[in-house]
Amino acid sequence: MKPCQHSGAWGIRAPASAPAGRSLQHNQQHQKHCDLGSFKTQATEHSVRLHGSRARRLVAPVAAAPSDREDALLLAYYASQNKSLFAAQCFVETVLDSYTRGENVDELQTALQLRNMQQNGELLNPQDQDLLLSWIIMVMLTAKEVGLAQQQQQQQQQQQQQAQERQSSSAGDEQQQPAAGISQQYSAQVLGLLQFVKQSTKLYFEEGYSVTQLQSLQAAVASDPEQGRSQFLQVMQQYTRLVIISLEVAATCKLPTERELSNPTSLDSPSGYTAAWSSSSSSSSSSSSSSSSSSGSEGLVTAAAVACKRDGERALAVRLLTAFVGGVIGMPYSLRSFISYALEAYERGISAGELYQQLQPAEFLQTGGLVPSLPRPEVQQEVNQTLFGRWLSIVYMAAAQQAAVFPAAAEKSGWAWYGGEDEVQANAMAGFVGKTLERLAADAAEAAGAVDADRPQEDALAARIKSLPDGAAKLQEASKQLQQEYQEQGTLRGKEVPAMVRVPDPELEATSSAVLVWRQQVELVQGVYAYMQALQAVA
Repeated sequence: MKPCQHSGAWGIRAPASAPAGRSLQHNQQHQKHCDLGSFKTQATEHSVRLHGSRARRLVAPVAAAPSDREDALLLAYYASQNKSLFAAQCFVETVLDSYTRGENVDELQTALQLRNMQQNGELLNPQDQDLLLSWIIMVMLTAKEVGLAQQQQQQQQQQQQQAQERQSSSAGDEQQQPAAGISQQYSAQVLGLLQFVKQSTKLYFEEGYSVTQLQSLQAAVASDPEQGRSQFLQVMQQYTRLVIISLEVAATCKLPTERELSNPTSLDSPSGYTAAWSSSSSSSSSSSSSSSSSSGSEGLVTAAAVACKRDGERALAVRLLTAFVGGVIGMPYSLRSFISYALEAYERGISAGELYQQLQPAEFLQTGGLVPSLPRPEVQQEVNQTLFGRWLSIVYMAAAQQAAVFPAAAEKSGWAWYGGEDEVQANAMAGFVGKTLERLAADAAEAAGAVDADRPQEDALAARIKSLPDGAAKLQEASKQLQQEYQEQGTLRGKEVPAMVRVPDPELEATSSAVLVWRQQVELVQGVYAYMQALQAVA
């Protein structure tokens, strides 16, 4: 690593001017699909400035612009698998926002299926599709149960449609009518869940249960060695939590309902998640602000924006956090999304520390959501915060070491480091990023046949032995002799063995959390490297 070149990025000193290199500014227009290994991107019209040349318009691959509700639902759904109450809140807010707009399950399912097809079916397997659909139905049924208001025009259309159906139907059974937001084809499934929703809402209205209280009760039940292993019980507990979380989210966002909701005790404020997605296109490029403001959205978007006063930095930070939580548990789409949003913040000149400070400590806690657990909150919270900050800094450092321009480099000291730990850790992380980039460049050169990578070469004597007819047997015999020598004398070929010897463990990668963290950090660098190489290819 060359400290003088990038030291201002990770906290030692600020450079006199922004580093020359490739600009990452977006102008989200013409899109093409571009598959870069595990980091799939889309190509959009992009402004690129090369060192020593004038700015020019080029087609360069950047992350796909968020397709709003489906991407928001997917990332929140993934993150909800990791015990995150904040992620569960984000998921419920997104579904309730769709409900207040008058959208139904059909529309959401079609949008999700299309998004899944665009990614070659890698986003949702059949089981995930069913589970995600059931979650959406549960939230919408809860909204219907408490009389959550929808947009006036949609309400009038539904009333007219219901009146026509009542006139044309000879059997006026009121229970056979689908709930608002639920289309006719899901009526049978709705009838099976509606009574469950009614029973769950009684816990909230009559017994005063909050999410926290419900979690404690369910944790006690789950500790029973007989009942806790029942998969049916786990699903029912999850549905109950989803109903209570939906009620607390509606109360937190101050949404108008026919039934009066209690003051929330488990949630402090709206997450800002729906506001983050509604403003994503306008925040990343001023040219696209008119399209996001013309949608006329109401409901949760307005409530979250007014109540929490989220700005562009908070919006990006919220999207980064949901992508991070999903990426930690191995969701490739979440990890790629994290890289995309981090590069978006990079091009806008938002430092890693500024993004990190937009998030509250409690939002990093992964407990109390749809998957119950009782860890030590203070320890888990600190670990998640540190890991999130490192992920963010890795993306920034990888972009900086590939000469990507950070617009505010001259004004913001230490812009690539999230601010935790110390300068020693920052420089160590920069060294890790630099060595990983060198390895990736060597691999790319070897694959292209340009130069031989610096890889360990097979011993010449071993190669000759292998070429003999009985080479394998001789190698095995030599191996046994070395093993016997080591066991009896503690030496190898007459030489003393160093105090520390690396012993390959085939199960280490699957069982070691440290190896998992290291691998994910390498994947972050790989994603940024693939992005910048594709950018360079069209430059």
